[in-house]
Amino acid sequence: MRVIVSGAGGFLGKELVKQMRERDMDFLAATSRPSELIAEVGIQDRSVIDAKQLLQKDTYKEGDVVVNCAFPRTNDGIAMADGLNYLAQLIQCAMKSNASGFVNVSSQSVYSQYRAKPATESDVLDLESSYAVAKRGIELLLEAQSSCIPCTNIRLASLIGPNFNQRVPNRMVETALETGEIRVVDNGSQFGFMDVRDAAGALLRMLEFSTDVWQKTYNLSSGQCWTLTDIAQAIQEAFGAILGQLVEIDRVETQTIPISSLVDSRLFCTEFDWFPIWDKKSTIESIVNDLIGKRL
Repeated sequence: MRVIVSGAGGFLGKELVKQMRERDMDFLAATSRPSELIAEVGIQDRSVIDAKQLLQKDTYKEGDVVVNCAFPRTNDGIAMADGLNYLAQLIQCAMKSNASGFVNVSSQSVYSQYRAKPATESDVLDLESSYAVAKRGIELLLEAQSSCIPCTNIRLASLIGPNFNQRVPNRMVETALETGEIRVVDNGSQFGFMDVRDAAGALLRMLEFSTDVWQKTYNLSSGQCWTLTDIAQAIQEAFGAILGQLVEIDRVETQTIPISSLVDSRLFCTEFDWFPIWDKKSTIESIVNDLIGKRL
């Protein structure tokens, strides 16, 4: 089996490629920036193609499984429409090329951010953003082809790790490095952050199983609950262990409505006998070490 990764230059796609290279798996990485991926990950030219080539039938061979990590992270309507059009064509091309499976990386954002408990696959959807609407649209496009190609949608928790500075933990680490303190305005919101290394490992574990057992939807998360105070304390501990430096935490409570991004991934864990490796401490330490290294 060869694994085709679309969006291989993104945060998750890049980690998937790294882990497949380490396992000596047969893969083809598709990205809009092939030269950057080759240079950064250190893979052979023949293993990387331009994303547009995935819309050509002769790119595929029998037994290929497509893992789609591509999606425009933007609120720009034109860019999002272009992204949706590309993915619709990708699904059609994979189906016509007789790919043996298609995994679409979706998002926990299709559930309400005001949920009272971790979302399960059977919970009612609540599309509160244009991003969530687009993610659900891709799910539906794929489900429409389920009679023609084995497929599944993975509703993924919010990923974190080094080199993804749009996430709150990374920004808090940067603030701690610059000022020696962290101001936490905590309203009790609960975040289901997941280490990107665990997410990639989970997807590769699923690919070890026959596509015949795939259900149409899985939630995937670390099972951990993070509050802003949890993150600040983990950063404080990491600074003490790595730098011998004390970071002050200024915690302010607020009465704003808390949100939640927790999802229940017991179905995935049970069916594929998978459990996360990286805990909060390890993930935060990896972020701290990365940002310290870039400043030295």
